[in-house]
Amino acid sequence: MKSKFFGLVVIVIGWAILPVSANASTLDFTFSFTNDSGDVNGTVTGEIIGLADNATSSASAIYITSYPASLGLSLTTPYSLTPLPSSTLNKFRVFNGEVVESGFLYEIGSLALVLDNSEALLENAGSGFL
Repeated sequence: MKSKFFGLVVIVIGWAILPVSANASTLDFTFSFTNDSGDVNGTVTGEIIGLADNATSSASAIYITSYPASLGLSLTTPYSLTPLPSSTLNKFRVFNGEVVESGFLYEIGSLALVLDNSEALLENAGSGFL
């Protein structure tokens, strides 16, 4: 799935990251992306937890809150990707409450989730991708 950030705009054609809530030191965001080139139709939604404002930081947790059943995953939602393996790419830059750069890769078994500046992808190696 190909998507691009445009300047400091958080909503992106194909996928979006939107602020949800914050405490004194961190921000939480929701994300969503919809198939535009994969072999499974539908939308994936989730949450990114614990990012620092005006800094580059790692998410403390990421949740998949919904995904198309036709993807063939057996995940109970919300599905926590926590604890994140130390080998996981997990970098988000937040500026004035908006995610302006992201690099996230999670792979375990046949499940892969990618959120970065150029694409968003949820894949089940056995069934296809969104």
